Amino acid sequence: MIKNPLTKGIALAAGTIALLSVSANGATVQTWNFGNNGDGTNQGWTVTAGHFANDGNGIEPAQANGNRAHDAAHPVAVLTSPTINFGSVHASDSVIDILWEGGRGNQQDSADPANLAAVMNYNGGNTNNTGQKGVGFRNLTTGAYDLVDYDPQDGGGIQTGSYTLADLTAAGIDVGASYQLDFFTTDDGGWGWTRLNEVNLDANAIAPVDPPSTDNDNDTLRDTWEQAQTGNLTDLDGTAWDGNGVTPGPGAATGDFDGDGSSDSQEQDEGTDPTNADSDDDGLTDGEEATLGTNPRNSDSDSDGLTDGDELNTLATDPLNPDSDGDGRPDGDEVASGSNPNDPNSPGYITIGYGPELTGVTDTQSNGNNQMRQNINITDTVFLEAGTYQARSWNYNAAPDSGMAGVTQPVFPFLTIMNGPANHTVVAVGETIDTEPGIQWAVPFGGEEAVFTIPEGGATVAAGIQNTNALGVTNSIITNTSFGITDHANSGNVDEAGAIGNTLDSFGHANLPRTYGFSIEVSSGSGGDQLKLAVDHSPLDSTMLRLTWASTPGKVYDVLINADLSSPRESWDGLADAQNIPADLSGTNTLDIALPFPGKGFVAIREKNAPPLFFDDLESGTGGWTTVVNDANGNTQWEFGTPNGSTGPIEGADGSANAWCTGLGDYFSDSDISLRSPAIDLTGVSGAELSFAAFRDADGFG
Repeated sequence: MIKNPLTKGIALAAGTIALLSVSANGATVQTWNFGNNGDGTNQGWTVTAGHFANDGNGIEPAQANGNRAHDAAHPVAVLTSPTINFGSVHASDSVIDILWEGGRGNQQDSADPANLAAVMNYNGGNTNNTGQKGVGFRNLTTGAYDLVDYDPQDGGGIQTGSYTLADLTAAGIDVGASYQLDFFTTDDGGWGWTRLNEVNLDANAIAPVDPPSTDNDNDTLRDTWEQAQTGNLTDLDGTAWDGNGVTPGPGAATGDFDGDGSSDSQEQDEGTDPTNADSDDDGLTDGEEATLGTNPRNSDSDSDGLTDGDELNTLATDPLNPDSDGDGRPDGDEVASGSNPNDPNSPGYITIGYGPELTGVTDTQSNGNNQMRQNINITDTVFLEAGTYQARSWNYNAAPDSGMAGVTQPVFPFLTIMNGPANHTVVAVGETIDTEPGIQWAVPFGGEEAVFTIPEGGATVAAGIQNTNALGVTNSIITNTSFGITDHANSGNVDEAGAIGNTLDSFGHANLPRTYGFSIEVSSGSGGDQLKLAVDHSPLDSTMLRLTWASTPGKVYDVLINADLSSPRESWDGLADAQNIPADLSGTNTLDIALPFPGKGFVAIREKNAPPLFFDDLESGTGGWTTVVNDANGNTQWEFGTPNGSTGPIEGADGSANAWCTGLGDYFSDSDISLRSPAIDLTGVSGAELSFAAFRDADGFG
C-alpha cells in the first residue's frame, strides 16, 4: 500500500499553537524521522548488529569506519526500535507508515526471515547479493517476525508501506503483544542499498517503556539483545566471566552460555550467537576463531571456497590466506582439481598461456554474420618434448555477459602446434562453456579431445580460445593491448579450430599486439582418470555414497579413503569391506558405501591385477595334483621333489627346492605319463591366461 504525502496540520491547545506532522490518510504522527527533516541521529533506535550512518535522506548500513556501505558488502546490520503495541490504536485509520528510499527490499522474492536470529546469522553474519532489506515486526512474546515490510521497487523516490489495524491483523500481528521493529539488511551489490526514511505510528502505539539500551539486570548486556537471543534476562550474563582462562560454560548464568570460549559479553560485541558455539557452522567454535583471528560470523574468512574448519582441521591450509602455497591458485580451486593447496609445485602441470591475473578490457562486439573470434597467444608458448600429453584444465578472467537478451558468452579452449608465423595445427580441443565473470581457476578442459601427441623432435605449443557463432556475442575473456602478441581472427579459419589436425593460417590480425587473460594446464602422459570414477548420493539411500567406475576383466579394485590431499595416494587407507572388488562383466562397477568421514573427505579407486584363479608354487607338497601313467612299461613317472638328473637343473624354478619332474633323476624312453592339477573353477570368467615355468631337456636318458 502507498501512503498519501504528509501534510502539515495545526493543533490548538490552551491557547498555544503547536505544529505536528499528521497523515492525510490516517491517524499516524511523525514518530521517527531519519530523513532530511530529522536530526541525523538514530532517533532512539538501538544498533543491535553492524553499523549505521545517516545520509540525509535516511539511515542505512555502514562499514565499521562509519562510512555508509551503500552497495558494498558489509556485516549484517540491524537497527531496533523502541517497543510498540497496537492494542489501543484507531480501528479504521492507518496505524503505521514505513517510508523507504532506494532498492527493492526483496530482490530475489525470498522467504521472509523467521526471526532476528535468522537475520543475524545470515551468511555467517555478512551480506551478499541475494539478501534482503526490510523491517521485521518482532513479537516480543514469541520472538518471531509476524510481518516483514520491504521497499516495493528500485529507485523512484520515497515509497511507503501503510497499514491499518485490519491490515496488520490479517498479516499476523497479535494486537495483544508488544513488538519491536528491526530495520535489517543482509543484501549488497546492485540495488543492495536501501534507506529507512521515516516510521510514523498511531500515537497510541508508542509504548511507555524504557529505551532498548536498558540493562535492567545490570549484567552489561542490553536487555533487548538478551531477549532476542534467549527470550529472557537470566540465561546470559555479561559479568559472570570476562573471557579469560578456561570457560565456565556451557550453562545458564555462567557467562558463556554456549560454552564456546567466547563470553556472553564478547558475543554481544562481536555480533555472534551466544546460544550456538559455532555461529557460522564452519567447524570452529567462536572462541577458537577469536584466538585464530578468523571471522566467527563468516564460515570462509579468506573467501577461498573452503570453510575455516576444513582449512585448519582437515587440509592444514591457512584460513586467513586464500592461496596458502602462494602459487597463484586459490586453495578451494586446488582442492577441487585434485591439487595440493600446500605445495606450490602441485599438481606439476605445464602452464601454457599468460594466465587469468590480467587487468584489461573486453573485446568490442563482433560484426557481420559470423560472430566468432579466435585468439592464439603466441608469446607465452611452451616447447614440449616428443610424447603424449593431456590438457587437464584452464584458467580465465572473464567479463559479465554482454547484457543483450538471450546472449551468453560461449568459449572453448584449444591447443596448437606452431608450424611457423601465423600457421598452427590444432592438437587438443576443450569443451565449450558459458564463462562466469571474474577470475576462474582450474576449469575442466573437458571434451573428448584432450589427449594429444607431440611428434619426434618436439614442438612449440600455443594456447588459444574461441567464442562460438552467435549474434551479439563478445569474446568475454579480458584482454590487454599493451603487451604480448596474439594471432587473431574474426572470420576465415575460425570454423577450423574445433577439429584436431586442422591447419589455422588465415588470420585477419596475425601478430596482433595484445594478451588475453587465460592459460591452459597440461600434464605429461595420457593422464586423466582412466577409471572415470563418479561419486554421487545413492538413489537407494541418500545418506550413502554411490561410486561408479570403469572396470576391466582380470582386474580387481580397492576403495581408498583419506581426510585430505596432503599425503601420497599410496598411503591412503583402504575402506573396510571394499577391497579386492572383482571387475563387473558389464565393464562398469557400482558400489554404495556409507559416508567414510563425518565431514569432508576424499575417495579414490586403486586398480590391481586380479589374484590368480589358481596358484601353486609347489613348495607346500603335492597338494591336489594327480599323476597318471599311460604306457605299459611305467619306466618313467611324475615325481615331486628336488631334481637331480645328470643334465638339466638341480632345483625348481627361480631357485626353489621343489618341482614336478619326469623322474627326479634321469627319465626313460617310451614314456606316456600325465600330471593333472586340482580343478580350477572358471564359472563366470570370460577368459583366462595360463602361465607356468617349465624346463625341457632331451638329454639325460636313464
